[in-house]
Amino acid sequence: MKLGEDIDFIQKRMHHESRETTENYLKLFNMTHEKVIAQEVWEKKLFNGNYEVMKLTVQE
Repeated sequence: MKLGEDIDFIQKRMHHESRETTENYLKLFNMTHEKVIAQEVWEKKLFNGNYEVMKLTVQE
């Protein structure tokens, strides 16, 4: 595949009418690792580093 053909290939496979739609779709996968780290930092602050509040107990 040559430069740029990968987006054309994905566009055809996803049945997108425009290249812009495919490019925006692919942007969803950018910085995934950074987003996970940011989410973990946020949750640590939100739950004060303790996930005990998330535990469910079974009541009989």
